[in-house]
Amino acid sequence: MICLRPLQSLLIVLAVVSVGHLPSASAQTDANALNGGGIVWVAGTVVSQNDQLPRIDLGEVHSILPGDRLAVFRPQENHHVPVGTVTVEETFTNWCRPRLSPATPLRRGDRVFAIRILNQFGTPREFRQAFLERQLVSATNRNSYSTLRDVEVALSLHDLSRRQQLWLRELKAKAGRIPSASVSSDTWETLQPLLRQVRRLQDFRALGLPIDRAIGPAWDSVLVTLTPEPARSSLPTQIEPNTKANEASAEVDPVGETVSPAKAELERRLTLIRQETEQRLFSRFPEERNLAVVLCAAIDIEGPKNELLWITLELAKTQFPQLADDRDMLEEMPVILSRVRQKLNP
Repeated sequence: MICLRPLQSLLIVLAVVSVGHLPSASAQTDANALNGGGIVWVAGTVVSQNDQLPRIDLGEVHSILPGDRLAVFRPQENHHVPVGTVTVEETFTNWCRPRLSPATPLRRGDRVFAIRILNQFGTPREFRQAFLERQLVSATNRNSYSTLRDVEVALSLHDLSRRQQLWLRELKAKAGRIPSASVSSDTWETLQPLLRQVRRLQDFRALGLPIDRAIGPAWDSVLVTLTPEPARSSLPTQIEPNTKANEASAEVDPVGETVSPAKAELERRLTLIRQETEQRLFSRFPEERNLAVVLCAAIDIEGPKNELLWITLELAKTQFPQLADDRDMLEEMPVILSRVRQKLNP
């Protein structure tokens, strides 16, 4: 341990791994990504629970700051289960502590995710400068600073700067990722089926499927947390909703909330789908049953001509891609749909 001032020590190491100037962006892409709306995933792990205070290996060097919301998933056998969302209470250089919440109990090994868009980082130089300024503010609370930690942080900043240059040059809709030390390249690849399912469920949610009602508030919470904001300059002009037309076809429930006929019908359909799924797929994992409920509800929203083909392709986009070749599942889901439709239209 060498007692150098933190900022001075870190600057010395950063000088060694300086990344130079930012190249110009020239790739052709969609308007949102062109305006800086490319998605960047941030991924880490709950690494300890000392004194009942969980510790997550994501910190300021990974763009995590106090007040940020993180989505938490728990590994179970060959898949992940949503735990919910936590708010970051305190951040350090490369780790943070979440605010304790009885609704979202954390365990060691839980996977933690955040989402960013590219223009939230600025240039590599701007991100590095903002990071160093935060370190200067917090330096008064530190008596010494490890040179080994200096190297680790500097290398992390160097790696992020290198990645940013690539992201800004390519301008992809899915720009890249910022992994913690616990998320290796191999680990990241194993998480791709989960993240593909997250993105597809977000699509269904955007189409009006009530995820909280279909598969629970934990799923809805993580989907909201992991939904990126569009780049500001690509936002469409806001249009006022046609409230009069909506009010004319609405009905009021006993507690005074407005419920449209379409919503009431969807609620009934979800209830029937859940009942049929629990009966016919009772031997499956709960998350497999949740997946069946969502797909059976979404199929009437998307209205594919070939429903069995649609189901097969959708199953391949989930954290259970093997279900696309599961004969029993491919036989049971059309039966569930048929029974629900018969009850809705006897």
